[in-house]
Amino acid sequence: MVSERQHTYSLFAQGIALCYSAHASYMRQLASSGGVVAEGIFPGHRGGILILQGDHDAEMIGNDPAVAAGVLSYEVKKWWVAEGAFCETGIRRD
Repeated sequence: MVSERQHTYSLFAQGIALCYSAHASYMRQLASSGGVVAEGIFPGHRGGILILQGDHDAEMIGNDPAVAAGVLSYEVKKWWVAEGAFCETGIRRD
């Protein structure tokens, strides 16, 4: 017999799994938009990083289902990178 506590934990774990699945889908959607320079998870799953090209509205990240559900949080920082730092010299920018 499953106790009420075990059942509650099971529902909680399922909800977290759904949030992470929705988060992964949202990140794939952002990546397909073409503005993502790099993204990934830190070792030990202690957070991650998303580097976007250009200026973006912080609301875009706030719309992540896992962020909206309060499972994940985020911090936005501007990062100025010198031209050529990503070996992009010689790339046409039409």
